[in-house]
Amino acid sequence: MNLKILSRLTILFFCTLLWSCTNSEYDNVNQQDPEKECSLHLYDNDKLSGENVVIDQPGNYPDLDNLPGADGKNWTDEADSFRVGKEAVVTVWTARNFEGDSTVYTAGEYPEAKEPSSLKLNCSRN
Repeated sequence: MNLKILSRLTILFFCTLLWSCTNSEYDNVNQQDPEKECSLHLYDNDKLSGENVVIDQPGNYPDLDNLPGADGKNWTDEADSFRVGKEAVVTVWTARNFEGDSTVYTAGEYPEAKEPSSLKLNCSRN
């Protein structure tokens, strides 16, 4: 009799634990990731590959020499592809100081793009 009760309690414990883990994983999937929502992810090569940096601070970047989080890498005229977050709008220029040809990019992946020399990152939540 005691073995049956112990077995049932053990099963109940594991079922509760499994439900709790599954439920918290589900909640985490539905939470917004601020880095991805309002960001620009630059890649050094085509097809979203190679060295990369994430810009998650909206602002005007007249050159890409000292981007936040770039660890000293100069990204001016270096990014061959990029990913724009869901709440971001990015305008890139082919020359420094917002000069030259410009293109506006909204949320999505751009596996081949003109290499930006300056950019503006705006976010709809700001």
